Amino acid sequence: MEADFPYVASDASCNCPYEHPYTIESWAFVGGGSGIPSVEAIKQAIVDYGPVSVAVYANTAMQAYGGGVFNGCQIATCNHAVTLVGWDDSQGPGGVWFMRNSWGTGWGENGGYMRMPYGCSNIGYAACYVNYVPPSLLGFDYPGGTPSTFTPGEAATFDVIVSGINGGTSISGTGQLHYSLNGGAIQTDWMTENTPDNYTATLPALNCGDLVEYYVSAEEVSDGRLYDPDPASPYRGRPATGSPMIIFEDDFETDKGWSTEGQWERGTPTGSGGEYGNTDPSGAHSGSNEYGYNLNGDYPNDLPERHLTSPAIDCSQRINTHLKFWRWLGVEQRIYDHAYIRVSNNGTSWTTVWENSLEIADNSWTEAEVDISAVADDQSTVYVRFTMGSTDGGWMYCGWNIDDLQLTAHQCNGDPDGDGVLDSQDNCPNDYNPDQVDVDQDGFGAACDCDDTDENLNPSTVWYQDSDGDTFGNPAVSLTQCEQPVGYVLDNADCDDTNGNMTPNTIWYLDYDGDGYGDPSRTTITLCYRTPGYVLVQPDNCPDVYNPEQEDSDGDGEGDACQGCCIPPTVGDLDQSGQQTPFNVDGADLSLMIERLFISMDWTGICLEEADIDFSGQPEPSEVDIDGADLSLLIDALFISPKSLGQCP
Repeated sequence: MEADFPYVASDASCNCPYEHPYTIESWAFVGGGSGIPSVEAIKQAIVDYGPVSVAVYANTAMQAYGGGVFNGCQIATCNHAVTLVGWDDSQGPGGVWFMRNSWGTGWGENGGYMRMPYGCSNIGYAACYVNYVPPSLLGFDYPGGTPSTFTPGEAATFDVIVSGINGGTSISGTGQLHYSLNGGAIQTDWMTENTPDNYTATLPALNCGDLVEYYVSAEEVSDGRLYDPDPASPYRGRPATGSPMIIFEDDFETDKGWSTEGQWERGTPTGSGGEYGNTDPSGAHSGSNEYGYNLNGDYPNDLPERHLTSPAIDCSQRINTHLKFWRWLGVEQRIYDHAYIRVSNNGTSWTTVWENSLEIADNSWTEAEVDISAVADDQSTVYVRFTMGSTDGGWMYCGWNIDDLQLTAHQCNGDPDGDGVLDSQDNCPNDYNPDQVDVDQDGFGAACDCDDTDENLNPSTVWYQDSDGDTFGNPAVSLTQCEQPVGYVLDNADCDDTNGNMTPNTIWYLDYDGDGYGDPSRTTITLCYRTPGYVLVQPDNCPDVYNPEQEDSDGDGEGDACQGCCIPPTVGDLDQSGQQTPFNVDGADLSLMIERLFISMDWTGICLEEADIDFSGQPEPSEVDIDGADLSLLIDALFISPKSLGQCP
């Protein structure tokens, strides 16, 4: 910010609208917010967060200051705000602050600065700082999240998408994964780039008790390599097995050994208090009792810290430990009043895992969850502490009310069945099978396989419902188990599980004449669903004549609709030469055809009396094997000026 908007104080305007807006992540007082923090506390805040804003008493001597170590100190009520940007313990009576004022570059020394001794004119009162993080030019997204628990003995992967933001441009192919095992040196691996700026990161396999801390990075065109998250606050993960389990719980209906200070009390709240915010609840979240600070009203003014501390809780061989509870809390913002949750793994040193920042005024029971894994994981003695206070002399609120508390965590046991084989390599992870026998080689050992001689039958076998009993199952209804359930099959290819005639093996017959009956001598297809032009019913007793009733008076297998009809010479072997010559195309053996039609007269496949074979327009003799066709007309019709022949009735 200083580089983009240097200090000029009253000598220049802000030139609004300013093209570079800034957003802070947070701000906080150094210390409690009232009074003057210690010199060391202010120094540390400058180191951690940069310039610190403070109040000071500005007198006439300060207004007249022109340089050097200020010696016009006067203790009085603070009336001016300034900024401390540094210090020098070797100057003045015991050290000086480098103070930046807002009276313009013509005041003080070095263009608006002063050297003011520690403690002079109440310098440092209500010291506060802002937590400002410059906006990153790269965004890092994790579609599947970042892993915090891992299967023991198996590598873990997660996806990373890098994109330019705030005007930045990413450089493809520069993604890296950085990780540390058990607090060791940082190791760096290239992430696998699947498509430009879309990566897969792979963390190494871990064993129970291991801790991995990791972050990722990529390069930006103008800003170089950028990291996510801040390497000082990496993602953390440990191996775990199973789901989170409850390792401690208390509904406060009985005394489990919590220690109290001040007005902390286990009992039934009375719905009292609420000078500001809301009243206490009128009953516990469940049952009759809860723990609260002053069950009969608000916390008092000027309250020092007062603690409610749990008994020792064993979290050994547990990871990803979380505190869950129901709260009803009323507290003024932390400038004035405080509520804390702290955790210890030795009963002496305490880590704050939660504190109020703004005012909280719950008007109902609210579920809360706090990650305490950094302090509690794999610790045999863990304490949880709720703290009320300190408070100032102003507004009073109802304070803490707590009920139905739990500690949950994962367990890490790489070999729960104790057979000497880690779960990641065990073919029966829940059954003792040190020899790992697997006869059918289906990945399930004999100890947990229902049939170790059949690779298709094992605990992961999927069975599909077969409602119509056609041996083909419904892919939408399934069960996963070793033994075959009644009414289920392995095949899942059924297209209609309500119709046993509709299966992948169903044969469909071409319905040439469209009467709903197929001809098995023609084309067939095998499909689950019907195809237009094909039917299930066959045979058709008149495959070339439309006859939906399939009447057959004489029972000879030939339908009445086509009885006595012969095949006209429209298709096939016209001259009966054995050669399949298309009709109306030259190529028939004329001499052979003449011999068959008019000499031997044994061509019984042609109905001459019905088809007017020579196209003369004259009816033919009633007998098939009698001459009478006009040979010249026939030759002309067939081979010189072809015409279409008529169809049988």
